[in-house]
Amino acid sequence: MSEAAAAYPNRIETPSPLAVVPDDPGSAPWQERAACAPGRVPDPDTFFPEKGRKDQAQAARRICEYCVVRADCLRAAIANDEKFGIWGGLTERERKKLIREHRRAAAHQGSIGLQTDMEAIA
Repeated sequence: MSEAAAAYPNRIETPSPLAVVPDDPGSAPWQERAACAPGRVPDPDTFFPEKGRKDQAQAARRICEYCVVRADCLRAAIANDEKFGIWGGLTERERKKLIREHRRAAAHQGSIGLQTDMEAIA
């Protein structure tokens, strides 16, 4: 048992949204399973709302809300540094905030000797 697990026995480990998780080899690529895949939404531009149009962003978020590959989409957006659009239910600003928070938490974990999700997969 690690020191962290011993120190926090009730802690639940959750995978980081930044961790790379490969597709199941027996399934279609995540893009084909997405709720926003071609032919599933009437207007793909829904995911690229005009600046300040919260109603457009909300429409995209509603589609993302129950998407089975939402986490895969978010990871891809972060890995590819997507600058525009709603990916995994988050705007660019929200993705940047998530990355900052993850880095801050990882730095803190590193300072107390815990292995981060990104180190674990490297």
